Amino acid sequence: MKYRYITATILLLATVLQVSGQALTDRYNKSNPVVIVCSRTDKPYEFKGTYGSPEGSHIDIARAVLTEMGVPCTFTSMTDDDLKPAFEKGEADLIFADIRDYDKSKYYFSEEVVNYKRIRPDSIVEVYLVGKDRQLMEQFDDQFMRLKLRGDIHSIYNIWMHPERHELHPSQVPLWTGIISLILAAILGVVCYLVKIRTIRADHHSATLNVIISKAGQIGEYYQPDDNKLKEEIICKYKTMFNNPFVAIAFYDKNGNLTEQNEVLQSIGTNKVSNRIQPLYNVDGEIANYFVSQCIKDIDLT
Repeated sequence: MKYRYITATILLLATVLQVSGQALTDRYNKSNPVVIVCSRTDKPYEFKGTYGSPEGSHIDIARAVLTEMGVPCTFTSMTDDDLKPAFEKGEADLIFADIRDYDKSKYYFSEEVVNYKRIRPDSIVEVYLVGKDRQLMEQFDDQFMRLKLRGDIHSIYNIWMHPERHELHPSQVPLWTGIISLILAAILGVVCYLVKIRTIRADHHSATLNVIISKAGQIGEYYQPDDNKLKEEIICKYKTMFNNPFVAIAFYDKNGNLTEQNEVLQSIGTNKVSNRIQPLYNVDGEIANYFVSQCIKDIDLT
């Protein structure tokens, strides 16, 4: 019987030594991260952010320390009434809390991670990191002190406790530079595309105007001006109108009779448009015919 107890004791010690000597990264990984339970309403230390994810100084400190340790972590937001029960049931590995609420024989408390939180004008509470894994707590404390000496912890406190002192962290500059560059590139691409489309449409409508004016000389008594300058003046005068995709064209004789209209005008009928009549003169200065632009809505020449 005595040998059995000795054997059991040796096996138990071997198990304890194996666990204590096991690297944290073996116990905590992407499939089994360190779980940290936090409050939803304790600003600026722990709270539910705008997009539903936990935010605050405690969150940033824990994430920074565990990242340096190479240990993945996740945060679970709860109401203040649910925090302690959930942690004690084993639903979380770490919690930021007042150590007076926890039995020292069951839990380990941080020595370096201490935050003095004012809960009333005349009352300050010391908030520590509380956990059940001794190795995790010791290494967390050690890495926390390293980040504190490096100035990282001070920077995190400044972000949340003194926003007016906050300066963009150097590591964030390349990230934001890349994001801004992508946004500017996207805007430039859209602008170039719109300019290209507008140029194509302008060329199309200019070509359409040229064809219509050229046809005027083939319509009965319509006068086609031989003077290229006059033609260019007509094109220039109506260019803005023809760049509008909602334009139809018709030609009338000097008596007001319709002699020619384009397909757009034929499809909608003359009763749905408003006329802008421009007279064309012959070489003797007499009105030979009328050049009419028909302005319509919801019709595209393309």
